[in-house]
Amino acid sequence: MADFKIFEDKELTKPVEDPIDLGKLKAGETKRFTFYVFNTSVFPYEELEFSVDHKEVIVISAPTEINEKASGTIILQWKPLVDIKRGLKASLKIEGFQVIG
Repeated sequence: MADFKIFEDKELTKPVEDPIDLGKLKAGETKRFTFYVFNTSVFPYEELEFSVDHKEVIVISAPTEINEKASGTIILQWKPLVDIKRGLKASLKIEGFQVIG
């Protein structure tokens, strides 16, 4: 969604590019990633759903609503089934309803 920006720090000073670079990990290892999602809109969002376009990356925790000009924390977990030579890049999809009025 165009109204959201993703950051790697709580202070919202380090933006994350899309797709998100999750780096390398050996098969069977597990790594968690914490990101901060900022709602740039002047309206709040409700019934938010987050998903990742890679089957080995799951959303562990995410907000279901974010007020206008506010942020929420999202935690992703990656557990690869096989070793990869290049780092994994995955896109985060955000869906929800904008509350107007």
